[in-house]
Order: sequence, then structure tokens, then C-alpha cells
Amino acid sequence: MRIIFILLVFGLLSCDGKRLEKHSSPNGDYTLQVVLDNSEPNDEHLGFRLLDKNGDEVDYMRTLAGNHMKWAVTWYNDKTIIMDSHDVGLYGWTVDEIEHFKPIDTVSKDMENKCAEAFKAKYGTHSAH
Repeated sequence: MRIIFILLVFGLLSCDGKRLEKHSSPNGDYTLQVVLDNSEPNDEHLGFRLLDKNGDEVDYMRTLAGNHMKWAVTWYNDKTIIMDSHDVGLYGWTVDEIEHFKPIDTVSKDMENKCAEAFKAKYGTHSAH
């Protein structure tokens, strides 16, 4: 009985952080892993793992976007990530000098257009939120 309980607990814990997508930066310095973050009970959001060239995690961020709605994420340039989510909208982050995510105050129209292209590539269409 104890072995079954241990296997059940291990199985449930291993579900946390399910990888959904992986995106390499244009210059190859970073990889963005999009994971399912269910660290809070009954609350699944997208998590971003930032990996360096060696595959080591240098930062992690839990977003406000859920996986229950359509979303897309893309690199805008070598250090900028943009996400368009139909439940929380458009967000952007830069990778700062200490390799951490830093929120962008205002997402430009050019960034929005690039993310809309990624959304269309993923779903075949991009409609207004």
C-alpha cells in the first residue's frame, strides 16, 4: 500500500510544469520554455522558463495567462518576448543584463503585429480579444 501511495504522489508531482512549447531566440542565446504552472491549487497559468545556451534555467516567471484560452508567444528580437493571450491581452518582457525577465511598459504596434503573426501561425486566424 505504501508503494502505491508513493507512486501516486510522485505521479501527481511530476505533472507540475508540463512543457507546452519551446522557442529559441533569434541569435540562439536563449530558449523560452512555456510550461503549465499549476503551483496554486485549481489555478493553471502559463509559466516562462528562460534557459541560457547551456540549457540552464536563468529565470522563471508565472504569467497571468491561462492555458484554457488561445495564446501565442514569440521572440520580437534577441532579448524581447511578446505574448498575446485572449484572456489577459498583450504583454512583453525584455531579458535584462542579469538575465531576468523585465516587463515592458508599452507594447509597440510593431511588436503587436509580430505577435499576431505568431498567433495566426499557431491557430490559422487572429481575432480581436
